[in-house]
Amino acid sequence: MSSLLYSFVTPALTILLPKVAQEFKNATFYSAFYICFIIGFIAGSIMTEKMKVKVKTISITWLLSALLVLLMFFLTKNWFGFSLLIFSFGFITSIHNILSESMIQIVSDDQILGRILTTIRTSTSIGGPIE
Repeated sequence: MSSLLYSFVTPALTILLPKVAQEFKNATFYSAFYICFIIGFIAGSIMTEKMKVKVKTISITWLLSALLVLLMFFLTKNWFGFSLLIFSFGFITSIHNILSESMIQIVSDDQILGRILTTIRTSTSIGGPIE
């Protein structure tokens, strides 16, 4: 399920971020949006060090990240709110990714772990943009 969200989000942000930056008539916003995402992603990865791997937490972070992406479509006129949503999306996505990968490693037998991770990576690539 997380690969479905990822497959949607990557092309959506690839289209949405430059469009919003163009609406603000300043290309600097495009870089600022990615900086907000990266800072959020790093903060989220630091936060996961203190968290336990639970299916409930993974589910909640998945739902929150989907909600944040939907909210981005409605706050495209407010650069501060939009940037805050991108930061929050990076934060929540980082937590979701790390906990999901950890859960896969915990529940998977070592002999098939590589196959499972490769299958997941391949499925996320299928839904991504074609360049």
